[in-house]
Amino acid sequence: MLNHLTGFQRSLRVLEGLQECTVNAYSQKVEEFLRWLQGNDISSDDPTGLTRKEIESYLEWCFYRKNSNQTRHTKLTALSKFFRYLKYENIIKEDFTANIPRPKITKRLMQAFIKDEILRLFSQIDHTTEKGIRDICILILAAFCGFRVSEVYNLNLGDIIDDGKNIDFNIIDSKQGGSRRVYLWKSPGVYIRQYYIIRIGQGARIHDPFLVSYKWRSATGRRLTAGAIEILIKKLALKAGIKRPAIKTHMLRAAHANSLQHVKGYGLPQIMHRLGWKHMSTAGEYLVERERIHRTYNSLYEYWLEFNHIWKNKEENNANNSDGSACASPGPLEQGVVIAK
Repeated sequence: MLNHLTGFQRSLRVLEGLQECTVNAYSQKVEEFLRWLQGNDISSDDPTGLTRKEIESYLEWCFYRKNSNQTRHTKLTALSKFFRYLKYENIIKEDFTANIPRPKITKRLMQAFIKDEILRLFSQIDHTTEKGIRDICILILAAFCGFRVSEVYNLNLGDIIDDGKNIDFNIIDSKQGGSRRVYLWKSPGVYIRQYYIIRIGQGARIHDPFLVSYKWRSATGRRLTAGAIEILIKKLALKAGIKRPAIKTHMLRAAHANSLQHVKGYGLPQIMHRLGWKHMSTAGEYLVERERIHRTYNSLYEYWLEFNHIWKNKEENNANNSDGSACASPGPLEQGVVIAK
């Protein structure tokens, strides 16, 4: 069956339109199943010789390896997609996974950064450099817009709508289908606009990535990856002294979802639209009970008012900790864009 993996990956990528990281994840789980077959002297060459019994035995093996219900559910989903693909290609006549019960998943509240932690993440970034502006934009997109990590790194210059006053993002939802438009208020929009100008100065065009990787402080022009963003968030959290059992980029999206509950005008329908949720059950994984909201704000600008003073306060503290000499003002960026105060 190993020779069918390439076709399976193509089906996921082209026909289902899944992200490359998702394609790789499903492929790895199918490969683990094939290795299990070989390790148990079961032929993996001819899929027509398999039955539901082998798949159930594999899932039992996963259970005794202490795979969680969520992990076994995901593995069964990957195998189900693989055998549906084989049936679609008329390689087998029956989907062996069709009637296998899915392990029950107990949904828990998604872990999220708190407001103070996000402000501390921002404060660790050097806002006077080109790469620093890019890193600020990453946090803005995740924490202030609630984008999925895939929506952050897949953002192109053409997805940014700037009328000179406000900035909107046109997000194509590859996971749920359709699109949504997400607005960003003025103060963080300054950094988005600055990095947009930087990318134009680098020769980027409408279909080029907004966020690119850097090597030796120079832009490579290559699109950022999920792994690179994850590493950045963990480094910033370490520098900020944030101690959590696990640091994930998705915690910024969860934080944004909860911040919306504090802002007037954001009921559940508005939150679901901004986050790109299609099912109310998803909201239950992110949002704390409404009764715990003791203070509301008129806008996201008001909620994140401290954001406007992060680097100003830091510069003042540096000046106070020096020998009394004035703190040097930030220099211009490499592309000639001056950092706005």
